[in-house]
Amino acid sequence: MASSASFVLWWVRNDMRLLDNATLSRCIAFAKEAKACVLPVLCLPPSLLSPASPLASSLSLPAMSAQQARFLLESARALDQDLQGIGSSLLTITAGPEIALPALIRSLSGFDSGEGR
Repeated sequence: MASSASFVLWWVRNDMRLLDNATLSRCIAFAKEAKACVLPVLCLPPSLLSPASPLASSLSLPAMSAQQARFLLESARALDQDLQGIGSSLLTITAGPEIALPALIRSLSGFDSGEGR
């Protein structure tokens, strides 16, 4: 019988630091208690990175500039390198969190809701 791994998802949003990161600290504490692994996940909707994105417009937010997009991607790359240094890695998904996170949870748990059948 195959053993199943347990995960605590760390949804990386704004704070891409390993040190002094309250959310990550809570995830690590919960993972230790649950004997689970922390899985860092970054969701990047394609519309977020495109100039004059419909998402930004619909939320009355300014479009992400090329400099902001570059900073975001460089920060994600640096976080992934830091995580690799401690034996982990950043899972980057090119989709919005409202789509990506439920799909990831279903995938990790082996759960199939049967929707669409």
